[in-house]
Amino acid sequence: MHGHEEAGADGKAVHHSSGNHDTLPQDICLFLFIMMLIGHIMKQFSGWTGIPYTSLITVIGLVFGVLEARYGMGRLGKAILAYSNITPHSLLLIFLPALIFESAFNSDWHIFKVELG
Repeated sequence: MHGHEEAGADGKAVHHSSGNHDTLPQDICLFLFIMMLIGHIMKQFSGWTGIPYTSLITVIGLVFGVLEARYGMGRLGKAILAYSNITPHSLLLIFLPALIFESAFNSDWHIFKVELG
């Protein structure tokens, strides 16, 4: 199916494409959910094997990075590149509140009170 052109409000030609849609936002969301699923599986695997979880997810990240660099990986590769372009400040802004909440939620109030004096 081919696109067609028509005149816009300002008189300039506007090209309408019916087959090329930008799916990057959807690919980014799909990649996020796939990585969360893989992270959950690695957490279970870590419990069974005793291998540290952080080591497992680091290796998985490196594997995905190498595969993307070597083979491109299509739409998934574009999502990987989009995630790799996140600035360190944005990463901190996104994850720090969740990490602080998780630590506070799982802390023992009585131990915290004793440590404060």
